[in-house]
Amino acid sequence: MDPKGSFPSTAWKLSAQLPIMKNEMLVRVSIMNLNAASFKQLRKETHDNPLSIANKIMSIVKMRGKLHNPVTSTGGTLYGKVDEIGTGHPAYGKLNKGTGISILISSKFIPLVINNIKSINMKTGQLEIDGYAILSERCMYTVSPDDIPHHIHHSIITEAGQCYESALNCKSGITTLVIGAASNTGLLTLFAVKKKLGTDGKLIAIIDSKDDAMLIKKLNAADEYYIIDMQDPLAAYYKLSGFLNGQLIDYTIDCEHAPGHEALSVLITREYGTIYFTDPAASVSEAGLDAEGIGKDINLLYYRGYINGHVAFCEGLLHEYPLLKEVFTKRYSDKNKICIISDTGHSDNIVYKNLVINSPSMKEINNIVRHIAPYDTTVLITGSSGSGKEVIANLIQQLSMRKSDKFIKINCAAISDSLFESEFFGYEYGAFTGALKGGKAGYFESADNGTLFLDEIGELSLENQVKLLRVLQSCEVMRIGSNTAVKVNVRVIAATNKDLFDMVNNGTFREDLYYRLNVINIHLPALKNRKEDIRPFIEHFVDIYNNQFNMHKHFSDSAINLLTKYEWPGNVRELENMVQRLMLYIENERISEAEILKVCPYIDKKLVNNKEVLKYPLPDDNLGKGTAVNPEEISYREAAQHCRTTREIAEYLNTSQSTVVRKLKKYNIKLR
Repeated sequence: MDPKGSFPSTAWKLSAQLPIMKNEMLVRVSIMNLNAASFKQLRKETHDNPLSIANKIMSIVKMRGKLHNPVTSTGGTLYGKVDEIGTGHPAYGKLNKGTGISILISSKFIPLVINNIKSINMKTGQLEIDGYAILSERCMYTVSPDDIPHHIHHSIITEAGQCYESALNCKSGITTLVIGAASNTGLLTLFAVKKKLGTDGKLIAIIDSKDDAMLIKKLNAADEYYIIDMQDPLAAYYKLSGFLNGQLIDYTIDCEHAPGHEALSVLITREYGTIYFTDPAASVSEAGLDAEGIGKDINLLYYRGYINGHVAFCEGLLHEYPLLKEVFTKRYSDKNKICIISDTGHSDNIVYKNLVINSPSMKEINNIVRHIAPYDTTVLITGSSGSGKEVIANLIQQLSMRKSDKFIKINCAAISDSLFESEFFGYEYGAFTGALKGGKAGYFESADNGTLFLDEIGELSLENQVKLLRVLQSCEVMRIGSNTAVKVNVRVIAATNKDLFDMVNNGTFREDLYYRLNVINIHLPALKNRKEDIRPFIEHFVDIYNNQFNMHKHFSDSAINLLTKYEWPGNVRELENMVQRLMLYIENERISEAEILKVCPYIDKKLVNNKEVLKYPLPDDNLGKGTAVNPEEISYREAAQHCRTTREIAEYLNTSQSTVVRKLKKYNIKLR
């Protein structure tokens, strides 16, 4: 520990060196919940880039030997399985190796090592990690029950002390206000104090979005709820005071993390009332000075950590209110996870949801995406069907500054010519027979300040291409039946499986629209040309469906080698569907090569060796015995078959023209 003799939370660095001492316990950590204030700060600092968040966390832990954010001075909580217990530790002889436990103290007290961050739930700040923690004999923990999934149980007991103390401070018949009621702490707090208030009390919830309001309404957890923007505490107070007709609150429970939230709580609480701040990052001095500044005598209570019985209390809430458990299950589902397998550990793979990045070409695409995503430039994504164009579009949106705004996806092939204008630009009431009263906003208006994904852009007719081009150039739309143009601020991402350049030469796609869309071009290679991605893809989809179907299946090495040799005409989409089919059809936990050929016999007819993958001949000296074909060479030979100039090849492979010239010379490739 450095400096020597320091308390763990104030020490800059803790030692996580193994082996453990006799009075310590070694826990293999798999789940980490970040403190809300810390997660918010990391998201802001990294512009919501999950890979950057992961790297920042890894850097903090590596530097300090613990997760202790130096900016917010907060950490998180950990869940893992017991690996080793020293003979002098109180749990020796009581806990078994492999027992799942949630650690009830902050990670800023605990020596920690993280080998890899597997995923981040960008909605909640829960991480799946691979690492270990060292617990002293005084470190508190609770054994995870079998009837609640570990990641959900851990997310709830992380907030157990706060919601239990909220209930302890509450009295029957008073008016209680919960600020930040849609957060984890806020939801638990609503249910914790509901009974305590009784029929004569009133419970008011403050949230900051319509979605949160719908959630509170569905749960029937509060008597009243109001949507308040917390960015300006004084304006928030006046708005809330208006809603409440000047009524002040007896007991305010502040679960908010926005800057200045302390001021709102002080202003809205009555003289001699009580405020309880649930977040350890809340400013004690700020609230005290605010109360002093307006001369209000208020009982200020702050997060005090461990309370005997708080875990059992929280688990009881989950059993008593099934809807509450349902909300947490949905909130912590895989849909909200962004997987990060790379840069943070020893693996060379990166997996963003259904996109695997392992091959050189995909790593280059990943670099391009990460670089251009924050800038509001138009992007054209090309590649064969099923190669992952929409997934790339999702990734660009996820890493962009418009992440929290609308992301509208349109399949241009599904829009008939007659409906194009009304769907894309909208219409006014009376513009045509059947027009809705009040009119209707088109896709561009609906996506204002957000992103519009135009899939299969090559299917648009020439007539509609002209109309789309005008909007892209003017950044304004005019509804059918209106004489007034409406300004729109929309980022456009387009995708196609067609060769738009050839379509321009053939007169079926407008040249001016092509160059307007083709500001940044990202071409996705076919899966057969990035075989390094196939194994990680299989493992990724196996994990998904094992969780979804409650299975424990895996593919043998020979099975994966077989699938690596398959042509994959349907690309990644075909691979995912095949993995799911094989997992459902085959009863054995270990899926073998023979079983795959039995379920999917057509694979045997479409297997390719290194020579057959190349539909164009290599020089004889490159096909010598024992010589492996370079995947990079394959991609350049494929590009040379499709392109007429080095400039076109550079655009096709998303690289520079000088690199193309050098590679063509290296592999002795001649243009047509």
